[in-house]
Amino acid sequence: MPENANASGLEELSAYQAYQRNVRRSETLQSEILRGAKAGESPFALLLKAAEAISAMTGDDVFLNEIRTSVTAVYGWALGESAPLEMELEETRQRLEKITAAMAQTADVNLKHGMDLAARAHRAKIAELEQKLGISQET
Repeated sequence: MPENANASGLEELSAYQAYQRNVRRSETLQSEILRGAKAGESPFALLLKAAEAISAMTGDDVFLNEIRTSVTAVYGWALGESAPLEMELEETRQRLEKITAAMAQTADVNLKHGMDLAARAHRAKIAELEQKLGISQET
């Protein structure tokens, strides 16, 4: 068997596996959306899950990112809806935890410096979100 055919077969297999993962993710999200709607979950969270399902089905992550950015900007920052801001706050806190953990695991001064800058930006974003949401700052 020629080497090109083997490489082509592996690429097709990899693409098919990615497609199958996306189908499973989409099906899971559809179930979560249905359960969430029945349980009274935030419409913003449901919209983002729907956008994630569409992105998984189409393989287009840009769509999900655009929806997330628009929902947060318009409904959260401009219109003052708390749910999108609370979701952004939680995501920012989770990223800060990961950055902090990574900083503790590296001895590379340059990496630590870059991570420290990112951590500072995340702390500032958290403070900004907490202020917008009217959450008192912990000291």
